[in-house]
Amino acid sequence: HYIVRKSSRIIPTLIALQDEPQLQGILKQAVSTGDINDWDNVFEEVSKMYPFSHKITISLDCGSDGAKEIFVPLVKDLFEGQLSPVLLRCISSFIYNYVIGLAAKRIYIGSTDEKMDKVVFYLIRDYLRENFKRLDYFANFGKEVEILPGARKEVRKTERISRRLVEVPPENEREGVYIGVDVGASKVKCVVLEDNKEVKRAMVETTLTGGEALKILITGLIREVSKGLKVSGIGLSLPGVVDSSNNKIIWLVNYEYKWQKRDSQPEANLKNDYAALNGMMDELKKEYGINNVGILNDVSSFGLASLETDKASGGVLLALGTGAGTARLEGGLIDMDRIEQSGGFVINVNEDSFFDEGCSVKGCFAAYAGESGILDISKKLGLPGIVGNGRLTAYDISKLLESERGVGYAEARRLYRELSKPIASWIKWMHRMRGDKKFMLAGGTTVGYAGNELLNGIIQILKTELEEAGVSVVLSKVDREYGGARGAALFAVAK
Repeated sequence: HYIVRKSSRIIPTLIALQDEPQLQGILKQAVSTGDINDWDNVFEEVSKMYPFSHKITISLDCGSDGAKEIFVPLVKDLFEGQLSPVLLRCISSFIYNYVIGLAAKRIYIGSTDEKMDKVVFYLIRDYLRENFKRLDYFANFGKEVEILPGARKEVRKTERISRRLVEVPPENEREGVYIGVDVGASKVKCVVLEDNKEVKRAMVETTLTGGEALKILITGLIREVSKGLKVSGIGLSLPGVVDSSNNKIIWLVNYEYKWQKRDSQPEANLKNDYAALNGMMDELKKEYGINNVGILNDVSSFGLASLETDKASGGVLLALGTGAGTARLEGGLIDMDRIEQSGGFVINVNEDSFFDEGCSVKGCFAAYAGESGILDISKKLGLPGIVGNGRLTAYDISKLLESERGVGYAEARRLYRELSKPIASWIKWMHRMRGDKKFMLAGGTTVGYAGNELLNGIIQILKTELEEAGVSVVLSKVDREYGGARGAALFAVAK
């Protein structure tokens, strides 16, 4: 027999989410929505309830930019039970988002529980490699991001990556003829600036048959608009990962996956596609007798146009069109050596979340806010049947809003309110991850009535949650059609 003289609450070091009554409300919400912000709320609450419980430790080595330490509660549900798959995907998505958002070169994964250290490492490492195929591209320009066990080692200072900060050139320094080309998913657009005056515009349908054909189309368009002009510089805006410092195209989001479907040996032929495009810069220099030919990411191009048009010294420009991407404006400058492929950020971790072929990621932002996401939402709402158009496009939906009457108009409004939800979710995540407070919306999806409808929906969702934090969202004044081409021309001047 024993006499109990004293009792105290036993604080667990490894908890089970489903055994905690206090968590059931927010846990149910996270499981239902799959929203990564809702799962972050769950983990925050666990950390408050049990600050001394074991954690998964993640250290990101961002080279000379330092390190980022992330801690996620280590819970039993990760290894057993019905929550195991979604928790593994959620925690891996957290890491992936931070890695591509902060351009990490190495990931160190471990645990405060030494017994679980290796188990946690191998579990998450294998999941990252298997499910996030573009991790190396989005974070490190295609070079391997190392995934290592245990604690972070000291940063190797020799790995400093130069920051190529570009600003909009003053108007009095824009003498000469500069051509800007914006290569989109469906169209290639061109602007010619002569002594800072826009003298020509052109637009052609793109080609998806391969890199050689795309090169011929681009060079032919430049040749057409430059007739009778002495060209001073050429800027090329491309969607995806490009190395502006070395004029190298690494990955084209709206093209590569379509090229892969073209034939039976996609990898070998992709090398030829990129070789043709990467040889284009030297060909243009030779043809026009200039050294000033450069490439940049398409949203960075929109960012330069925004610095000129919106007069914004800082903030995040979100461009929504076929896909989704951002440019980070810092003190009136844009870092051309940093590509933030925001379309690849995971915002939904549920098993049935949308998949984006371009980014090769399930639940990513582009899958919900890009053109494919708009069409998926329209089908979900039955909009094609309602308006009697089985081949409804994103452009058709935006035109329905202009009618301001009828069933089609009402359903299009409902669609854009649905579309505002994933955009608001992405904004909340960027605020959590980076502390961003100022957002500007641009791109084809935000044209006219559609832009206003989106903005109203986003503000309504964020009003109560982020208003006190000083987060703002506005529509950019950049030309939705030719802003990217103008930005590319300005980049040519800046070079």
